[in-house]
Amino acid sequence: MKVVLLDNVKGIGRVGDVKEVNDGYARNFLLPRKLGKPATEGIVRAAATLKAQKLEAHTLEQSQAEALAARIKGSTITVHGKANEKGTLFSAIATSEIARLISELAHAHIDPTAIESHEHLKHLGTHTVKVRLSEHLVTEVNVDIQSK
Repeated sequence: MKVVLLDNVKGIGRVGDVKEVNDGYARNFLLPRKLGKPATEGIVRAAATLKAQKLEAHTLEQSQAEALAARIKGSTITVHGKANEKGTLFSAIATSEIARLISELAHAHIDPTAIESHEHLKHLGTHTVKVRLSEHLVTEVNVDIQSK
């Protein structure tokens, strides 16, 4: 079955693409989730318009993400936590707390799922975390953990 994708589908295509997929995949996955529509002439024309609109929106989001990255890149946020005499915190610093502090710093909403840290932040000192602002844009922020 030929479908026009209404959203980006991993492994299939991007918005506005006309793709040939299995009938069952289209009926059971793409169509119920409104990720695609059966390809007719009218829908193909509408998809071209939708593709242009999505591209324009993506360009705007990307420029906003780049401006946000410029504001927060290399900045340091300070977090306080209770620690023992060896400098180990009693509880790790949550990504939601880091996201909240970065949001306050940047005056923009940062989703906690955008925070990427390869380790649990359980020790005093300065740690570097990555913030994924868009699909291809990642910046780093320093987190200074101090004892209460």
